[in-house]
Amino acid sequence: MSQFSLNTGRKLNKHSRMVFFALGVVIALNFFSIFLVNNDMLYDFNTFVEAGRSLAAGENPYQYDLTGSRNLNPPISLFFFRFLANTDPLWALWSFRIVSLLLYLCILYILAKRYREYNSPIRILWALSMGAIWYTLWTGQIYAILLAITTAAWLLLKRNPWSAGVLIGILAAIKPNFIVWPILLLVSGNWRSAVTSLVSFGVLSILPVLSFGPEIYRSYLDLLLAYRATELPNNITLYGISDRIGYPVLGVALSIIVFVGLTVFVWRKRPSALETSAVALPSTLLLSPLAWIGYTIMLLPLFFSRSWSKRLTAAAILLLFPGILVFATSRMPFWIMFSASLVYPTALVLILIDVLMPLFGKNNHKSDTSEQRSMLN
Repeated sequence: MSQFSLNTGRKLNKHSRMVFFALGVVIALNFFSIFLVNNDMLYDFNTFVEAGRSLAAGENPYQYDLTGSRNLNPPISLFFFRFLANTDPLWALWSFRIVSLLLYLCILYILAKRYREYNSPIRILWALSMGAIWYTLWTGQIYAILLAITTAAWLLLKRNPWSAGVLIGILAAIKPNFIVWPILLLVSGNWRSAVTSLVSFGVLSILPVLSFGPEIYRSYLDLLLAYRATELPNNITLYGISDRIGYPVLGVALSIIVFVGLTVFVWRKRPSALETSAVALPSTLLLSPLAWIGYTIMLLPLFFSRSWSKRLTAAAILLLFPGILVFATSRMPFWIMFSASLVYPTALVLILIDVLMPLFGKNNHKSDTSEQRSMLN
């Protein structure tokens, strides 16, 4: 098979040129807003620096101020954030932005080469225009690293489920809402990747206790219970939507119902590990209490590994909406804020429907995955 190349050998038609131009404008606007406006702001990255400094000083790294952002990452993150204690925050932020962008470009190349039959220059330009990557660079968040872990796990699931499971466990330890992924793998019958991911998650979650003591989790839970952020428009979960209209209990109920329904569905249909993962990624973001716009960067392997239906194309268009603008609506009238906050959840629902539809034709309790067959030998 020929090497992947951006050169299609065909002249772009008028429609393609218009798409290229539109995506180019999106990239330019995002670049201008992030790299040229307020370039001395530290955003979320400052919470990582402050957590590292507090830890170095022997103080509580999860001390919180309800008027500002705090580090909401679990204690395993402190092993890395403590290295930021003695750095210049602005220099570290810009360095991390550059590293994140280079890492993202490398991941795009790997995915485009691995799934060359589905991809084109327009799809790659779409990936560069996603609101999630620019939101990630703007806030200084760790989502590009999480995307690298997600992509590696995705690519390894078929040929090395043990290694894939370890990576999924690492992802869930860093972002516990991704525990949905190994749970769905488990009930779908993909035992090796599920068990190794749960073991990996457990081991990594215990390490902070051994290093910092059990009180570190008490401090972490106190922060989560005290810090009110779920109602922000950049929280793209069902719970976030319900909290914004004043009925958070409705969000809890919907999330539980959908999770139970998905669990029963994958148990009955027994999809392959990749099919299960395609269900797990969007459902994780919808069903968590907190999932920020930047989390949608983890959907990239799903988009690159298949042809796009009309639903997936519509979702891809919605994911272009700048996350910075969604966050900015938090200070606008409620109807504007609420409307903008529905863009990303709508995209997640479309993606979830799209990956579930082919599974309805599967026979119950039947699977053809090599992982499941090996358990019977």
